Amino acid sequence: MTQKERDDWYQQFSRHCGAELNRHRSGVQMAIKQEMQTICKAAAPHAVVLVANCEKCLKRDLDIDDDDNVKLFEAHHNQIVPRATGTTERWNTSHRGHFCLHNGHPPNKKQEIDHCVAPKTEAHGLLAINGN
Repeated sequence: MTQKERDDWYQQFSRHCGAELNRHRSGVQMAIKQEMQTICKAAAPHAVVLVANCEKCLKRDLDIDDDDNVKLFEAHHNQIVPRATGTTERWNTSHRGHFCLHNGHPPNKKQEIDHCVAPKTEAHGLLAINGN
């Protein structure tokens, strides 16, 4: 595109793109919030998951001999991350058993954008939890 074509495209579509991005981000944050409520209500007695424990999931700094840590990572892996990706095409049940969460990508894909779940997407999930 020429510079004029880019400018024209921006004038025509920038508001729509911004609105759609904000709508999508809001939907992702709401989905993460609902999953965290489900996770907290599933605990007996009901308990809030500490942000520090969620950070352990990001850093993979969990004690696998601790049942609470294992349950937290399972919830992170199976409930939070799918919501953080914002689409079932990026992280669904067909991916979970076959790809590493932070650097897995389908065959023949090499670039970061091709990852099922980029590290920044996973971090966004924690940011949404921390903010809510």
